[in-house]
Amino acid sequence: MLGWRHQRDKLSLEAEIQDKSFSDAALSGSLAAMRASYQWTEQLIASLEHQQAISGDVQPQSAATMEYALRENISLTARYVFGPDGDAWQGGATWDTPYGRLYAQQITPELRSVDSGTKTLVGAEAPFGSGGAVYTEYQWDHSGQQRGLRSIAGIRRDWRITEGLTLLISGEQATQQLGGASENEQLAVIGGMSYDRNGIKLSTRNELRRQRGAISLDQFASFNYGELRLSSGITMIGEYRVSNSDDLLLPDQSTSFEEASFGFAIRPIVHDRWNVLFKLTRLDSEATQTQLDNRYDDSTSNLISADWSLQLTPKIEWVGKHALKTKLTNLEQLADLETNTSLSIQRLNFRLPRNFTLGTEYRRLQQKEARDDRSGWLGEVMWNGLNHVGLGVGYNFTEFSSDLRFDSDYSEYGWFLRIQGQY
Repeated sequence: MLGWRHQRDKLSLEAEIQDKSFSDAALSGSLAAMRASYQWTEQLIASLEHQQAISGDVQPQSAATMEYALRENISLTARYVFGPDGDAWQGGATWDTPYGRLYAQQITPELRSVDSGTKTLVGAEAPFGSGGAVYTEYQWDHSGQQRGLRSIAGIRRDWRITEGLTLLISGEQATQQLGGASENEQLAVIGGMSYDRNGIKLSTRNELRRQRGAISLDQFASFNYGELRLSSGITMIGEYRVSNSDDLLLPDQSTSFEEASFGFAIRPIVHDRWNVLFKLTRLDSEATQTQLDNRYDDSTSNLISADWSLQLTPKIEWVGKHALKTKLTNLEQLADLETNTSLSIQRLNFRLPRNFTLGTEYRRLQQKEARDDRSGWLGEVMWNGLNHVGLGVGYNFTEFSSDLRFDSDYSEYGWFLRIQGQY
């Protein structure tokens, strides 16, 4: 997850990008969200926000919110959400006490889904040590197929052990009581650590989830990252992700996914005219017998890639990428299938007045065994008027992705929005 926030007088801008990868394709995907808030008076704040999927099945969604401080510790909220699935009205109240926060919310949707319905939600949250909290929440669904009571109880805590070292532990239990005696129970435990000091950056996040009821699943996911900065301007990078999903009722639906990568980046200390990133990646995935998403077939992939940028003149930058992928797919009752794919991207960025940049990009994707050769162009306008972030909008005239890790079966053709971090 990558977040950015900018505050100027009464205006606040926020942006966030999230990426989730699981062996279950339905849980995987990336999305970008933006929020703009303006404080009209000491008591009234208005905000607009939008959420857009980059990949996965998440639908785009927009919302408008009004927050009114009735008293110093009591606030009221009205919110209108709209998107392809329909609209919804939300109203709520929050009361801050010396012991914690109490809140209530009423949701009246006008959605097209049969699962939607009117909901009433009440909850409480209290501090737990420094940087921690305990919370509980109850939600009543009054209509729709999911009608019933849903309760959540959880705890989370951050510990700053020493300078640069932080630990995270959290746990949550959710119970959903459906019609009759039916009940679903979910349990999640998360543990993590981050270290950033003296040119060494390490982080790990591990999630264990269990679900019992109509569906019985045991799931585990681990995300690990390491970075070592050397005095010569070279940075060593390592990343490891693994996830497993065991279906106790339908064992043939169990899946697993593993990704490991190692690389190094070169960024000269005396100047920033050119940068290079080399990376080796290995992916292993195990698909179910009824897997519909071909990103998760029974296969092993090896990738090698190089990304670079070179400042040709003060106003012209050349950015490039070349990647090679060898994939071995295991086919039942047939010989293993090996495929070789290459991707080349060449881009020129032209710096314009008022912090604008015009980018034009040429892409070419080649698949050896299928004798498939596709190419096309991409155009984009970016604005870099904010610190450490660039906002861009463009049009992609190609139908393939710039990420060779997965075999996308959907088109990338069309308009896109980009949020780019800079450091």
